[in-house]
Amino acid sequence: MASAQVWQETKDVIRLKNGTSYEGKILNYKQGEMLTLQQPDGLLVEIPDASILFIRQLLPGTGELDSKKNDTETARKARPSKLKGFYNSSQISLAWGSDNDGFTIAAGAHYIFGYQFSPLLGFGAGIGADSYLLSYPMVYPLLAEWKAYLPLGKENRNLLLSVAGGYGLTFRNRKSGFTKAEGGYLLHPSIGYRVVTSKGPDVTFGLGVKFQKVSLVRASFPGYREDIDVTFQRISLNLGLSLLK
Repeated sequence: MASAQVWQETKDVIRLKNGTSYEGKILNYKQGEMLTLQQPDGLLVEIPDASILFIRQLLPGTGELDSKKNDTETARKARPSKLKGFYNSSQISLAWGSDNDGFTIAAGAHYIFGYQFSPLLGFGAGIGADSYLLSYPMVYPLLAEWKAYLPLGKENRNLLLSVAGGYGLTFRNRKSGFTKAEGGYLLHPSIGYRVVTSKGPDVTFGLGVKFQKVSLVRASFPGYREDIDVTFQRISLNLGLSLLK
């Protein structure tokens, strides 16, 4: 009986964006559609979700906010930051640095699929395509990734840490004079920022350092051979879309 009485006396409080407030019991609510509220006098009120500022539940006889029901304002603007489950991410990047050919800037793209076991422990694997010098063959990395999320004081914001490593494949290109091409190790640590959107994939930004080793043989003309054994070192700026299910 006591629990039933508590349920009857508990009040749902709906505050609208225009300042109007309603109290009663929520009978039906679907975000993005309508909320149906039964007021203490028994009258039913239908409220469009778009007009709601927040929803709170008050404890009986105290007027205090029930800790089991949070403000919905943040939830409406952005989904809570989910930090466990399968994830897939698509990322494009700009990488720049300098070597014997001078200052260079090039682009790349990666796709990774993995599982986030906890905020600090996620593993994934993926593929990509990277350019380091426009005159050199493309590099196609096969990589593994560790990923971690750290809170930033907001439910829908996270600091993003990741370390990717693997092996980059490359192929000879006789049209460009490269008669032999061998790949090598890849290492790519980065730090970034994750923004949880209200719908669809999250948006990520990152800044990192990329190391990629390759070995090439270039024969620009008959009788000329140049052995190139290089480890590219690039600063990378990354923009991605990530979906955590």
